[in-house]
Amino acid sequence: MVYAIIDQGSYQIITSKEMAKKNNTKRKIIALVSNLTGHRTYVTRKNTMNTPDKLVLRKYDPKARKHATYTETKKSLGRNEVKPRKG
Repeated sequence: MVYAIIDQGSYQIITSKEMAKKNNTKRKIIALVSNLTGHRTYVTRKNTMNTPDKLVLRKYDPKARKHATYTETKKSLGRNEVKPRKG
């Protein structure tokens, strides 16, 4: 579907995909990592302006089959486990 926007005598043709884009958002996609097993089970979005600190939630860990503390990390599509830090 194609939409036309008229602005003071001129018009621009915009597709529905272009209307759905939201590039000016403050929300970032983050992954939540279990402190118990180290797996990224949950992925969510957070507003970086309202909550600049790392997000810490208590959620269910399906690997350990009990509730655990989850902390925020960057979303990574390549792997499911967190590498240990060097140093």
